[in-house]
Amino acid sequence: RGVLSAFATARAPAGLTAEGWPAGMPAGDEKLGICFDDHVVWVRERGVLTPENVLDYFRNSPFWEEDCNNEKCIAQGIPPTPEMLSSMGSGIEFAVSHSQPPNLFIIHKNKRKSESQVTAVAAYYVLDGCIYQAPHVQAIFSTRLGRCLYHLTEALRKGRQCLSEEVDGAASAAVGGSAVAAAAAAAANENATAELLSKETARIDQILMQALVTR
Repeated sequence: RGVLSAFATARAPAGLTAEGWPAGMPAGDEKLGICFDDHVVWVRERGVLTPENVLDYFRNSPFWEEDCNNEKCIAQGIPPTPEMLSSMGSGIEFAVSHSQPPNLFIIHKNKRKSESQVTAVAAYYVLDGCIYQAPHVQAIFSTRLGRCLYHLTEALRKGRQCLSEEVDGAASAAVGGSAVAAAAAAAANENATAELLSKETARIDQILMQALVTR
């Protein structure tokens, strides 16, 4: 149950995968392009997500590991509380590290070596019911750099195109200059689209950085 989808872009910047992540990413990051969503069914059956039940929701996703300490507790009929997980010995466990219910939750995948020694090895964020794996620092900065280079190249290309259109428009000014007016209208439309894209990119970047800081 639930919906799995993969991110895809029509034209990925050089050096990035179709999902927008760096080519040759570290092993274990294969699920960075996966999104899991079972939110509509969950809300209908069990209500909104809370810090207390978000791990139960996360358990339905492909990011969950059947041999984790949380699952071992559940199999024994024991609530997987932090105290109980710490007594399970070494192994993988999942814990909610940050929450802004009901829209945002950040879950850590921890590797426990002893009762007091725990290391976070991965992070996931649940945004409006959709579960994503948070990228590593390298992936974030490589992706941002790739996006910057891509948009810079596109800006230069469009600049040359606009300049060419202006020259052509000036040449046809004797017949009314309609080409210049059309080019100006097209440029205004492109600017509005670029502004919307910039705002959405900034919103996603803010979410990614919040997930990174709370890891």
